[in-house]
Amino acid sequence: GHAIAKGEKHGNLGKLSLKEIAVESGKTGGPIAGHSELVADGAGVSFATHICDIEVDPETGATRVIRYTVVQDAGKA
Repeated sequence: GHAIAKGEKHGNLGKLSLKEIAVESGKTGGPIAGHSELVADGAGVSFATHICDIEVDPETGATRVIRYTVVQDAGKA
């Protein structure tokens, strides 16, 4: 539903919707990236990345997924 900024520079921001992020994305000076970590009980070590190319209508905030790619290394499955 929402993203939460972290760190000294942006930790004072409230929750941001995808629409709010898209509206300001042209002013960031770089890419927007996210990171998450989770340790599930009984799961082994694995690594993955998700890449999502989207189009955002700047007037309405409507989004459309153009391409979604997942790369995963499950280690010893």
